[in-house]
Amino acid sequence: MENDLVKYLGDLLLHQDDRLLIKLRMGDGLDKSKVDEICAVLSQLAIE
Repeated sequence: MENDLVKYLGDLLLHQDDRLLIKLRMGDGLDKSKVDEICAVLSQLAIE
């Protein structure tokens, strides 16, 4: 399960159409819902 969460975290940051880091670099601003989702994944990984 951990590998799935790590892959999902990578997708959220880099690989999806609305990638968080790419949007930030382009100056499009911060997507707070994505940040919340990333925090949830990181919290789950911390528990595991």
